Amino acid sequence: RAEVTLHFVSVINSKVNDIGASCERDYDNFLSELKGIAQALGMQFKNHNVMGNYYSRDAVVETLNGLRPSSNDVVLFYYSGHGFRFDDQQSQYPAIDLTTSSYDDVGAGNYLLMSDIYEEICSKKARLNIVLSDCCNTKIGIPTPSMRESGTLYSRANNNFSLSRLGQLFLQGRGNLLSTAASPGETSICDMMGGFFTVAFIRSLRKEISATNSQDVSWNTVIDNTISSAKQRSSEVGNLQHGIKETTMY
Repeated sequence: RAEVTLHFVSVINSKVNDIGASCERDYDNFLSELKGIAQALGMQFKNHNVMGNYYSRDAVVETLNGLRPSSNDVVLFYYSGHGFRFDDQQSQYPAIDLTTSSYDDVGAGNYLLMSDIYEEICSKKARLNIVLSDCCNTKIGIPTPSMRESGTLYSRANNNFSLSRLGQLFLQGRGNLLSTAASPGETSICDMMGGFFTVAFIRSLRKEISATNSQDVSWNTVIDNTISSAKQRSSEVGNLQHGIKETTMY
């Protein structure tokens, strides 16, 4: 079998003072999960991370320009931080905020559109592209909610996964997937355990690869369960968020 590399491209706003700690937790959770998956499947793992003092629009552009996946590789892009939309924005997917301070001007080019990032990554023509953002999708001027602490998080004890099901997703899956945590006009909730959308994605992925799962394995099921789970959990804290997706998985 030809060597397969799993490229994890992450953009994490860990410096911002209100949600930075939660964003960093998201990154740690995702990194741990993907490293484990790569090891289990015998994939190479490459970590392309934009975070901390390196966090900027230029750094994201440079990282994407330097991304060179082979035609059999997997690219998973993940953003955790503040998101927004311009009042006249056409794409239903958010812009990501690449400032590190509330005193920086996001309108001065300190942002990128998730739809543009998706197109750029798909143009690299890796076998499987997954592009995710856990951020708000509100028009500029609407304040984002403060972090809420919650003690609820899925159990991390269950390692009873099926290597075959995991391989079907990461070694045989083909196509492209773009998803974000909130619909236009909505905020995305996080607590000290991380973003609701991110937690839901990891949990849904684990459910999909469980050895006790007898259903056909599918990336579409993973993302549908992610969106519905995050919606349910956000409703419990009084801030309903409807994740959105588009996919050409086959």
